[in-house]
Amino acid sequence: MLLELFIELSKLTGNQFIISTHSPVFINEKTYNHVFRIYKDHENVSRAITIKDMPEVKVKDLLQLINTTNNEKIYFADAVILVEGITDRIVFQKILDDFNSDKNIEIIEVRGKSNRKKFRKFLDELKIPNFFIGDFDVITNLDGSEEIKGIFKTNEEKIYKDVIKNKGSKDGKELVHQLEKAVENCDCGELKELWEYIKYLRKEIDLEKLEDKEKEKINNFIESKKSENIYILSKGEIEDYLPEEYKTKDVENAIRLINSSEDYNKWKETLEYKELENLIIEIINKITSRG
Repeated sequence: MLLELFIELSKLTGNQFIISTHSPVFINEKTYNHVFRIYKDHENVSRAITIKDMPEVKVKDLLQLINTTNNEKIYFADAVILVEGITDRIVFQKILDDFNSDKNIEIIEVRGKSNRKKFRKFLDELKIPNFFIGDFDVITNLDGSEEIKGIFKTNEEKIYKDVIKNKGSKDGKELVHQLEKAVENCDCGELKELWEYIKYLRKEIDLEKLEDKEKEKINNFIESKKSENIYILSKGEIEDYLPEEYKTKDVENAIRLINSSEDYNKWKETLEYKELENLIIEIINKITSRG
């Protein structure tokens, strides 16, 4: 409402208004052409960047994504930690809060691995240091990891259940369509591409059955991605780190855990918690070292 008033006043008076704010309500698809972000570089010199001047980013589309996920606060952050889902955000926010960092670090859920690159590119353009904490299976979606991807095996039962047997499966319908085209045109290119995509979505790994050499390769790969500010949960998903009675997909369980002083303090003594805590410590140290 206030923003619309300024826009109307600008039209009526012919004057320009400069608004200095920490409120995200002023940033949306209608205003991004006029938004500047002021930040300090490594030499402590103030710089300005315009959101509209981002050739590598489809700004309007990303702003829509950010606004619909209520993540507008990233514009005012000293650094941003991107996580996959709401349980990740709740757990890592609690761990981060325990450190009482003097930096304004926001933890944002990207709601799907496919949005990771979009958010990171946008934050890079805004000169906001950013980090990503992802589930173990994000490995199959990272560049330069063909050897690691080979360790993952396709779950054929899932393909049968999700694609072949499921009458409502869009992939199943598309598979039939591409089969028809391949037979008609004697060209399997698109069919092969679809089949690889279907298999890719259903690749799994049994961490307990890995050979020592495979474990070493994976651990080395996980460690190497930290230089790109990518942190991978080595045990799987965030739920795999929680105490046994809290290991479900129900978000309320994560909330119950962090609100139970007794259970939370017990969990803090476990190796699972220590791994998550160490990720946050590494990230805080990186942010602090930048000044």
